[in-house]
Amino acid sequence: MREEESPSCDSCYHRAREAIVSDERNGQRNVKRVAATAAIAGLLLVGVGLWFYRQQKLDETFASFLVQARSEAMRENWLEAYSFLKQARQLGLGKQVDESLWREVNEGLVPTAEAGLETAATARDSAAAQNAARYVSSLWENAESMLAAGKKTQTAGDIGAAIAHYEEASGLYAEAGKVSDRIRNVVERIGEEMVIIEGGSFDMGSPPDEETRRPDEGPVHEVAVGSFYLSKYEVTVGQFKAFRQATGYLTDAETRDGAQVFREGTWQTRPDANWSNPYFPQTDDQPATCISWNDASAYCAWLSEAAAKKYRLPTEAEWEYACRAGTRTRHYWGDDGVQSHEYVNTADQSAKRSFPLLSVISGDDGYVYTAPVGSFKPNGFGLYDMSGNVFEWCADWYGQDYYQSSPRDNPTGPLSGEIRVLRGGSWRFRPNALNSANRGRNYPTLASAGVGFRIAGDP
Repeated sequence: MREEESPSCDSCYHRAREAIVSDERNGQRNVKRVAATAAIAGLLLVGVGLWFYRQQKLDETFASFLVQARSEAMRENWLEAYSFLKQARQLGLGKQVDESLWREVNEGLVPTAEAGLETAATARDSAAAQNAARYVSSLWENAESMLAAGKKTQTAGDIGAAIAHYEEASGLYAEAGKVSDRIRNVVERIGEEMVIIEGGSFDMGSPPDEETRRPDEGPVHEVAVGSFYLSKYEVTVGQFKAFRQATGYLTDAETRDGAQVFREGTWQTRPDANWSNPYFPQTDDQPATCISWNDASAYCAWLSEAAAKKYRLPTEAEWEYACRAGTRTRHYWGDDGVQSHEYVNTADQSAKRSFPLLSVISGDDGYVYTAPVGSFKPNGFGLYDMSGNVFEWCADWYGQDYYQSSPRDNPTGPLSGEIRVLRGGSWRFRPNALNSANRGRNYPTLASAGVGFRIAGDP
């Protein structure tokens, strides 16, 4: 019998090598599977952890909103309390918001809105009326929320709770409707105080022989302006206060280096001076001061949005046309300062008692600084304080030689520049510096206790 041949060593080696490689590959696959499984499990754990972390933060924010809402309600800051409650409800994701707190805030919103309307009615404060409208808007939103809650509880079969929600919604709708009617009436009265200035042509600037004339007031040139609205009064402290409360806007004086105030007979920059602290006492019916051109423009933008009507600063040509009110004299009351106390809050004996070195005129109007708007006689167009009280910003860039090339129809000043136009003078000036053609100017960031503004609009 023939002996069977044994396999070669090389063949055995190759089979053994292939087995080892196969085992290594299988081992690597297993390692990768384990690693992938571990990675997926890790990601799932991280995701779950992040979800719980986010939920915890939402819960904390929800609780924080409720705490802040209660705090504001205790101080009777009803609109702020409502805002926090609304945010809490949006974040709550089904959590119950304290209904008793809702009712307390709702009850507080109504008299707050009513008080805002009273302020608007007594102080000619259009901004206060718009602020009151925000409270009424909150009433409408709360009524809608109560109506939705009533439908939800009715669907759930809780008829008693549904009736309670419906009754509360009905009461809120009634209150909101009543106050809204009053707001419309107040806004209509405020609209009546914007004076329509019929367009026309006039000689802008001052002749060479006019007393205290400056070179930039000439040459005298004919200008035609279209019809526009101009407010009877300068914007008041109360109106600007409402703008601040509604928007949280910070003025240039508050975000930069303060404002210029008149101290010890000179203008000095004080870092803590601003519209609410001009370094002399003011009431809400006095003109807002320490207002930069930027601040005045921001106010106009806010009021335009709130009233759904375009408000702006007047152009320099519109301002002088309205100031002159058809006159050709040095002032809108005449060529001298004899009658100035009837028309202008200017530097006189009242100022002299506080600032002995100040150059003043005879007479005493009783005001050292600003006077309540409308305290003196109006000009021929029914506009008050067009001279004195506070300088007023115009929309234009200032150009010293602009009159030499100004267009005749509706000029709006140079296309660019570094400083803006100011008109009208202030309580610090004597009548001989309050000519209708007098041109002031300064940087748009300037904040001074002698500077404010009034608003214009288009028909």
